[in-house]
Amino acid sequence: MELVNNKDIYLYLEPYVEISEGKESILLYNTLDGEKILVRDVESKEVIKKLSEDNSCYCIDLSADKLKDINVQNFIRILRKKFMGDYVYKDKVNSKPLQFNPIVNVQEDMKLRKFHDLKKNDSRIGDLLKLNLYLNNDSSKFNYSSQLNSPFHNFKGEVGLEGIEKVLSNLSKNQHVEIEIFIGQSPLSANYIEILDKLKGRNLSFHVSIQDEKLLKSLSAYGEISMYYDESNQHIFQSSYINTHVFVIKSEESLEKVEALSTEYSDMNIDLIPYLELNTDFFEKYVYLTQEDINDISINEKDYHINKFINSNFFGILSIIPNGEIYSNFNEKCLGNIFKDSLLDVVHSEIINGESWRLTRDKVSVCKDCEYRYLCPPISNYELVQDKYNLCLN
Repeated sequence: MELVNNKDIYLYLEPYVEISEGKESILLYNTLDGEKILVRDVESKEVIKKLSEDNSCYCIDLSADKLKDINVQNFIRILRKKFMGDYVYKDKVNSKPLQFNPIVNVQEDMKLRKFHDLKKNDSRIGDLLKLNLYLNNDSSKFNYSSQLNSPFHNFKGEVGLEGIEKVLSNLSKNQHVEIEIFIGQSPLSANYIEILDKLKGRNLSFHVSIQDEKLLKSLSAYGEISMYYDESNQHIFQSSYINTHVFVIKSEESLEKVEALSTEYSDMNIDLIPYLELNTDFFEKYVYLTQEDINDISINEKDYHINKFINSNFFGILSIIPNGEIYSNFNEKCLGNIFKDSLLDVVHSEIINGESWRLTRDKVSVCKDCEYRYLCPPISNYELVQDKYNLCLN
């Protein structure tokens, strides 16, 4: 249907279209197929702003005079071509079409929590999805904890049986919390099997760097095992008990070695994790996003709204180090100690006042005015350690 610019119309957006306003442009995003329309001209931006008003219901009337603007005409044509909206002539319908634009009521839930009378014996802790337990010392010279969860850290002490019992006392038997156990280079205590028996039946997995077949065999009875390698050791430790081999890489040379290993051991699961050091060029090439990368991003409506309200890299995750301290992120302050504080209190403190679980791009100055902020991946530790939040090459 060719637009007739001497007749008034109702212009509407489809309910699966999201609007994101930037400093100089507005992005329309189709959550069904990932199509995008980037609008920069003033006239079309005015139209979109009216469509985005709460009382518009994604539908506005446009006069014939407004339709004479060539930018508005082109915008409407692109909108229809990408199946993101359409129009009807006002003289052809009895009333304005009604659309239900997407509204997510998450913020109100957060406000209600502030006034909720928390029960101290409530062990459901529904927002807790994963616990990282650092079981013992690590004697390696590396400390990667500020960027990634791994067996390479500098935490001292040992959680021990008492610590495990404290953790379990905070969780109901029916609570499906994923528990990842990180085992450092230092020898485990003699009763580590007793500790694992306490955790038996939970959703366990292990992250280790100790190449000890006897240990791996005993761990395999409780959960899957990931073996970690740093750049000083890029030789596969062959064991039938290892499910995944994880390589921490810092350079293109390391990347090439791991790719060669992936070819040589094609029957094994091999993952790699980049680590930021004095290797900015390497990170810019393999980690940073180009404008082309951003244009190719396609996420569904659920993930789009998740990016608005929470950080999916961090949300629901707590880490407990050997001395009992609890963190939502090792780049932020300690939230409590398992020997003194309940996980329920820690979880709700992080939800209301924390700096990690709800750290979205709306909260950092360099991203909050970017029209792509809800499409980009959530803020990561790579950004926190650099205090640089736009890992994009725009």
